[in-house]
Amino acid sequence: MIEMLSRSSTISGLFILGAPPVGTDILEGFRGKPLGGLARQGALTDEQISQFVRGVFESAAEPFMEDALRRADKEFRPSLFAGADRGGGCNESEVVSSTKVPTAVVNRADDAIINLEYIDRVRYANLWKKQCFGIVNAAHAPFL
Repeated sequence: MIEMLSRSSTISGLFILGAPPVGTDILEGFRGKPLGGLARQGALTDEQISQFVRGVFESAAEPFMEDALRRADKEFRPSLFAGADRGGGCNESEVVSSTKVPTAVVNRADDAIINLEYIDRVRYANLWKKQCFGIVNAAHAPFL
């Protein structure tokens, strides 16, 4: 969504959920390698699929989530990070620090994947309610 915001004048609000608005160093927004590197990997074994789903959804994990991951395009995860590795796309940190569009930020209160200290350091130009929100017991999926 931040990429769209950098290219469009019709967006009236931004809701960032479970993804840090990264700048030139994508790793700055995360705690180590997300999901032990599985987030960048294409084909996954059944054990890796279980590990991935448990890592993201924790106690909210359900069998249908593993089935969905199994069906997912094997090129999606590697291509998601490849653009960032090449420096493609916008500098998301700069976009949120200069936009007049109201921006809400919601993550897990103690997210093990997202670097929440980084999230709090980002300079948001129009942060909703002047704070980033953290939901307790939400895993890396606060929408659940």
